Amino acid sequence: MTDVTELPFTGPYMIGAGLPPAVKAWETMLEAGREALKWASFVGATDGYSIAKHGLPAFIGGATKAPFDTLGDTLRGTCSIMLDKFRQPKKVLAAMERLVPLAVQSGLRQVNGAKVPFVFIPLHKGADGFMSDKDFKTFYWPQLKAVIVGLVEGGAVPYLFVEGATTNGWTSSAAIPTFRRAQRCGSSTRAT
Repeated sequence: MTDVTELPFTGPYMIGAGLPPAVKAWETMLEAGREALKWASFVGATDGYSIAKHGLPAFIGGATKAPFDTLGDTLRGTCSIMLDKFRQPKKVLAAMERLVPLAVQSGLRQVNGAKVPFVFIPLHKGADGFMSDKDFKTFYWPQLKAVIVGLVEGGAVPYLFVEGATTNGWTSSAAIPTFRRAQRCGSSTRAT
């Protein structure tokens, strides 16, 4: 059972929210929220214009991540996941295998709800400097490929945004079964 506090006794628990550092934090968050709304309004209007005027599909219908990036960004942190590759590689691989269907389901659920086929996938921890070519071929590419193939089989179009230099293991992308894919690398877009 959790601690249950009745309304008359909650006052002391709220004092922290009124202290100057907390007030500053709330005000900063509110300002960030206002700016995010401005950005969303601009992007939405631009997207709407492109759809109405040119018949283009919406920019993205959803997003998902490579399993290694999910582990490193969300669950373990960059330092921990990089150490985990060496200290407990079998556990890392097992965790990523469990994340593959979740990444596919998440992307498909979003694009099906939005009626827009593009699934945005930001890729960063597979970039040069984060892992060797050998580690890329073990810890990054097989699970990412499974996500990509799962999305395509589900009717989605993966939109890969590769963050950083990718001169090592990315030649493995040639191993994707033949289908059209869009890849954005920095400021250039390449369709293959």
